Amino acid sequence: MPKPHGKKIAGRPARFPAAMSPRFPGRFVGAWTRKHFDAQTCRLAVLNSAAQSGAYMVPRERQREEIASDYYFGGMVVERSGKLHPALYYKGLLEACRRR
Repeated sequence: MPKPHGKKIAGRPARFPAAMSPRFPGRFVGAWTRKHFDAQTCRLAVLNSAAQSGAYMVPRERQREEIASDYYFGGMVVERSGKLHPALYYKGLLEACRRR
């Protein structure tokens, strides 16, 4: 079973609905080839120093622990990777504007 990464944002402004809040569940970025894996390894230091992303490499032998698949050549986990649903964000902003 894949494990969850990162943490959800601890708080959000009370006036915005929960549905539009960004989430940071983390992300596994699979490497297609050894060359791609090596390129990810080079980017790792920059991601962690510039963005404090909590990124780390996962070798091919251990990727099943992350994503329950052997499809990739390993990959990189970025713990502080997040998502924001654009339509829900827009909807929340519109509702906040209408309340004013």
